[in-house]
Amino acid sequence: MRTKGIKGEACLDYVDLLVQWLDREESRELTQEYREESEVQTHLHQRVRR
Repeated sequence: MRTKGIKGEACLDYVDLLVQWLDREESRELTQEYREESEVQTHLHQRVRR
């Protein structure tokens, strides 16, 4: 399964729900879309702390 349009860690909530429902997971790989959102949040957090 691949989520689309759900950036950052929120996509993992949907994936975890489906894994529970299907009772199966073969592998997991984070996409660039996940990383983009994580990078933005980290950058914003760093700017706020200054």
